[in-house]
Amino acid sequence: MNSNDFYNSLKDQLELAMDGAQSLSEEANSHIRLAVSNLFEKLDIVNREEFEAQTAVLKRSREKIDQLEQQLKELEESIALGGKDSGAS
Repeated sequence: MNSNDFYNSLKDQLELAMDGAQSLSEEANSHIRLAVSNLFEKLDIVNREEFEAQTAVLKRSREKIDQLEQQLKELEESIALGGKDSGAS
């Protein structure tokens, strides 16, 4: 279950509980909603858009690291061969 599903499920359950407790005053409902909202802020949950943006950054970084590792490997091989592949003698 991802964080959005967890959040939506919890929110739906809380709303059902609040709808079922009609004896609570509107003021009490308002306080409960505020408390739940504050709880989610404290959990520091990122939204889907932020998660996908960070995933894209991580993917680009991984691709760049792979590219640099390949270049390093080629340079090491070139040095090990005495620079023969690079045209130096």
